[in-house]
Amino acid sequence: MTLQTTEKQVAEAVILQFDFAADMATDETISTVSSVTPVNQAEVGGSSNVTCGSNTASGQLAQTLVSGGTNLELYKITCIVTTSAGQTLEAECMMRVRNK
Repeated sequence: MTLQTTEKQVAEAVILQFDFAADMATDETISTVSSVTPVNQAEVGGSSNVTCGSNTASGQLAQTLVSGGTNLELYKITCIVTTSAGQTLEAECMMRVRNK
């Protein structure tokens, strides 16, 4: 499992990448992005969740398009993939939504 941190602004729609290379053999690739799940950490009362969609994979990278969210809220986004070797791998990202 890998963990990364990043930020985006409320109005932005950004591509978030998950790099699984450290957990895969050199010639192993991602076959399927099984799920990308955002979880609102509820630091800001009444905050809305981010939206993840357009999930894709290329080689050892998985991508999702993240939009929305509430200013100052923290979200944990979990990506689960299946590889060409049959592994099921999970990576997480903590994303803060912050208007600058």
